[in-house]
Amino acid sequence: MKIFFFFFEEIDLCRRMKVSKDDVIIFNKVKIVHHGGGGLDEKLQTNYDNFRNWNFYWSRFFYHKKHYGYLSSFKMHFSKLIRFFISFIILYFFSKEKFRKNKFRFFGLFSSIVGIKSSVSKYILNKN
Repeated sequence: MKIFFFFFEEIDLCRRMKVSKDDVIIFNKVKIVHHGGGGLDEKLQTNYDNFRNWNFYWSRFFYHKKHYGYLSSFKMHFSKLIRFFISFIILYFFSKEKFRKNKFRFFGLFSSIVGIKSSVSKYILNKN
């Protein structure tokens, strides 16, 4: 069974195609603009940002673990984990927005490292 997750799915798919010697075709003249939840009201935008920050780093660790092993992924992400932790502690006193962003990045990455499934993020995000 092939498992693709929310982020890194296109990277994962292209990697699999390259490994199996299939062609990957890139259209470099196509431009797509994604506004990342730009039409949401402020509360929904905050929830969307929390979801994105949590799941992006959860997915990043998951992707690298899947293809290169746990230790390699841990080594690659350890400095980010420390940086996010220190940032969210320090930023608590200076910038609530940056604090929240780093908090969700830290807990997403930490959850992936310790094996917490991504579906748990909906419970964490609702507790802001």
